[in-house]
Amino acid sequence: MSRIFNTLFNIKQNEVHKTLLMFSYIFLIIASLLIAKPVRNSLFLTHYGVHMLPWAFMLVAVFAAGIIELYTRMSKRVHFNKLIKSTLLISIFSLLIFWGLLKINYNAGWFFFVIYIWVALFGVITTSQFWLLANYVFDARQAKRLFGFIGSGAISGGIAGGYMTRLLAPILGTSNMLLLCALFLIICIVLLSLIWQKDTRDNYTQKLLKEEKRRKGEKPGNAIKIISKSRHLLYLALIVGVGVMVANLVDYQFNAIASDIIKDKDKLTAFFGFWLSNLSVASLLIQMFLTGRIFKLFGVATSLYFLPVGILAGAISILLQPALWSAIIIKVADGGFKQSINKAGLELLTVPIPGKMKNQTKAFIDVFIDSLATGISGLLLIILVTNLHLSVAHLSIVIILLIIVWLYLIIKVKSEYLNSFRLAIEKRSIDPSQQTTKIDDATMVAYFKQILETDNTRQLIYVLDLLENNINPQLAPILHNLLNHKSHQIRLKTLEIIQNYEPDAFIDKVRNMLSDNHFDIKVEAILFLLRHDKESENLIGALISNSDYKICSAAMLAASIQFKNDALFRKKINISDLYHEFIQQSCIRELDSNQRNFINITITKVIGISSEKLLYPYMLELLKDESIAVVQSAIVQSGNTRDPLFIPTLTEYLTHKTHKTLARNALALYGEAILPEMDSILHNKETDFRLMYAIPKVLSSINTQDSANILINHINTGDPGFRYRVLKALNKLRDGNPMLKFELEIIEDIIFTETEKYYNLLSVHQVFSNNIKDLTEQQIKAKLLLSRSITEHMEDILERTFRLLGLYYPPGDIYNAYLAVTSQQNDSTANAVEFLDNLLHSRLKKIILPLLEDDKSEIENKPLQMDHHHVIKDETDALTFLLTVNNSWLKSCTIYYISVLKKSEYNTLVENLNINNDPLVKQTIGLYYQMMAN
Repeated sequence: MSRIFNTLFNIKQNEVHKTLLMFSYIFLIIASLLIAKPVRNSLFLTHYGVHMLPWAFMLVAVFAAGIIELYTRMSKRVHFNKLIKSTLLISIFSLLIFWGLLKINYNAGWFFFVIYIWVALFGVITTSQFWLLANYVFDARQAKRLFGFIGSGAISGGIAGGYMTRLLAPILGTSNMLLLCALFLIICIVLLSLIWQKDTRDNYTQKLLKEEKRRKGEKPGNAIKIISKSRHLLYLALIVGVGVMVANLVDYQFNAIASDIIKDKDKLTAFFGFWLSNLSVASLLIQMFLTGRIFKLFGVATSLYFLPVGILAGAISILLQPALWSAIIIKVADGGFKQSINKAGLELLTVPIPGKMKNQTKAFIDVFIDSLATGISGLLLIILVTNLHLSVAHLSIVIILLIIVWLYLIIKVKSEYLNSFRLAIEKRSIDPSQQTTKIDDATMVAYFKQILETDNTRQLIYVLDLLENNINPQLAPILHNLLNHKSHQIRLKTLEIIQNYEPDAFIDKVRNMLSDNHFDIKVEAILFLLRHDKESENLIGALISNSDYKICSAAMLAASIQFKNDALFRKKINISDLYHEFIQQSCIRELDSNQRNFINITITKVIGISSEKLLYPYMLELLKDESIAVVQSAIVQSGNTRDPLFIPTLTEYLTHKTHKTLARNALALYGEAILPEMDSILHNKETDFRLMYAIPKVLSSINTQDSANILINHINTGDPGFRYRVLKALNKLRDGNPMLKFELEIIEDIIFTETEKYYNLLSVHQVFSNNIKDLTEQQIKAKLLLSRSITEHMEDILERTFRLLGLYYPPGDIYNAYLAVTSQQNDSTANAVEFLDNLLHSRLKKIILPLLEDDKSEIENKPLQMDHHHVIKDETDALTFLLTVNNSWLKSCTIYYISVLKKSEYNTLVENLNINNDPLVKQTIGLYYQMMAN
C-alpha cells in the first residue's frame, strides 16, 4: 500500500499515516461546509427572498472582521490543538441548536441571518485552522509534495457533501442535514487527537518560538503603508478585492434566478447541494488536467485570465437570457476556476514577495480586503437592486465593468511579478525552506533556465533550492550538465533534485560520480542507483566489497538511509548481515588511524539511521572509543535512536567537558521518555553535584509541561547554584513555549520565601553598616568582604525573584523591568515600579514593591508578617543568622570575619558547622581554628 502511495502521489512510507489523516480531516470539514451552505441558502431565500441577500453580505463582512479579530487574540492565549477542538465543539453545539430551533419551526427574523453569518464564519475559520495545522504537521519540503494530494481531499469533500445534500435533503428534510454536519465534525475531533501527536506538538512549539523571535526582530509595520509602497502588493490586493466583489454579485444572480424558479425549500436545498458538488467536480477536473499544463505552457499571467474571462462569458449569457442555464454557466465558471487555476495563480504571485512583507500583509489582504469587498458588494447591491431597481440581468453590466478593471489589474501585476522575482533572486529574499508553493510558472522556469546556464555559483544554489520539488522535464538537460559542475555543492544539490526525475537520462552520469572526491556525493549517487536499480541488493553487495574504503562506507550509509525509508528495500536487504559484511571487509583492509576512525564514524551513522537493535552493542563499544570524533558521532547517533539502552552512557557524558553539550542534545531528543530518568537522578541524594547541575539544561530542551513540572518541584532544593540553574531552565522553557502553565499560587509561595530571605539579609546589612569604629584594619577588611557578599546574595535573590515572575507574567516585560530596576537610574526604577504596580497580582505587589523602593531603612514597617523573619538586634544576631544561610561563600565570609574578631563566644556556632560537607566551608573552619589558636 505504501508503495502505491509513493508511486502515485510521491508520499513516502513514514508520511502515509498522517497524510491520510489530514486528507480525511479536510474531506469531512469541506463536506460539512458543502452541506451547511445549501441548507443556509435555502432557508434564507425561502424565508426572506433574494432582496435581503445584500444585507446578509454586509453583515457577514462586519461580523467576519470582529470575529476574526477576537479569534486572533484567542489564538495567542490558547494552545492551538485546544483552539481547534473548541472551535469544533462550538460548531457542533451551534448546529444542534439550529436543528432544534428548526424542528420546532422557530422562524424569528434574526435566526436565519444568524445561520447565514455562522456558515460563512465556520467556512473561513475551520479551513484556515486546517491549513495552519498542516503547516505544523508537515515541513515546507513535505508541503510542496503533499499539499496537492491533501487539497484534493477538500475538493473530494466538496463533491461528496454537495451530492449527499442533493440525495438526502428531499428524503431527510433540510433541517436534518445539519445533524449530518455535526456527525462529521465529531469524527474530526477524533481525527484531530490522532493528528496532534508528538511530532506535530514539537513542530508547533518550534514554529511558535520562531514566530515569537520573528515578531521581536521585526519592527511593527502598518499593512496599509507597506501595500501602498509596493505596486506588486497593491495590485494583488486590488485583484483580490475586485474578485470578491464580482463573486458576490455572481452569487446574488445565481441565488436570485434559482430561488425564483424553485419554490420548494427541500428541492432548493437539493439544487444548491447538487450544483455546489458540480462546481467541486469542475474544480477537480481543471486542477488535475489543466492547471499544471497552463502554468508550464503560459505562466502565471495567463492563468489569472481564466476566472474573469469565464465569468465574463456567463455574465453575457445572463444579460442575453436570464435563465437557470445561464446562471449555472456563470456559477460553474466562478466556482470551477476560482479554487483551481486562480487560487494557484494568486499563490504564485506571492512567491517573490519578501517574507517580512508577506507576514505583515497576508492577514490584512485575506481578512480585511475580503471583508471590505464583501461589504462593498452588499452595499452596491442595495443601491443597484433595492434603490435603482436594477434587474438580475442588468447586474451583468456592472459585473462586466468590474471584469474590465480586473483584467487591467492582471496586466499591471504581471510586470510587477517579473520584476519582484528578479529582485528576489538577486537579493535571495525568498526562503526556500519555508516556500510551500511549487513554481511551475512558464515565465519563471524560462528565467531559471537562464540562471542555471550561468556560472554564478551563489545564484545557482539558490535557484536549485527553489526548484527542489518542482519536476520539470524542460530542466532535465540543464541538470544533466550541472552534474559536472566544478562546485561540489551544486553537484550534490543536483543529485538530490534528480532523485524524482526519470532515471534514464542521468543513470550513466551518476554511476561515474561514484569516483567523486566528496563523500556526500558518493552517498547521494549510490542512493540514486539504489532507488532506480531493480537489482539493488546485488549492487549494494558489490559496492560493500569495493576496495576503496570511502566507496564501501558510502554504500553502507546509503543502504541504511534506504533501509529506513523504503519498505520494499527492507524486504530485500538484511541490514544486520550487510553491516557484518561491511565490518569483515573493513577488517581485512590495511587502514591507518584516520581511515579507521572514518569507518567507525560511518558505523555510528549507520546504526543511528537504521535504528537496528541488533547493531546496538557496537554503538556501546564506540561510545567508549579512544577517538574523540568517534565518541562524539556515537553520542549524536545514540540520541537519534532514542533507545533507553544508551541513556546511562549519555547521562555520564553530561559531566564531560568535551562531550557534555552533545550528550545534552542527544538526551533531549528522547523527549518526554527521558523525564522519569532525569527526575530520578535529581531525587537521588548521592548524585554528583556536577550531574545535578547538568540536568536542568537537559530538561530546558524538552518543551513540555511535564518537564516544567519536574523543574518546579526542585526549585527549592539543593544549593544556590543548583536552584539558579533550575530557574534559568524554567525561564528558557517559558521563552520556548509560551503555552506552558505555571500556577500563580506556587510561584507566589516561592517568591514569598525569597522575599523573607531578602528582608532578613537587609536587616543584617543594616547592622553591619554601623559600628566600624574600634576595629583593626584586618577586621575592617573582613567586615567589608562580608558586607559585599551579603549585598551580592541580596542581588541574587532579586534576580531569582524576577525570574520567578517571568514564569507567570510576559517574560519580556519582566526582563525589561528587571533591567530598569538594576540600572541605578532613578527615573527607570520609578517607571519599572509603576509598571509592576499595574501588572502584578495584589499579594505579589505587597511583597515585591517594597524591595524596589529607594528607602529600605525602616524594616519594622514591612508590609506583611513573615513566618521566618529573624529579629536582628545586634551583630551577634546577625552573625548567628548568617551561619544558617544556605550559601557557602556567605558562610565562609562570616566564619572568616568571626576568626579575625577572635571572640570565643562564637566557638559553639562554628563548631556546629563541622558537619557541613561543603569543601569551601570546611577549609574556612580550619582557618578559623588556626587563627583562634594563635
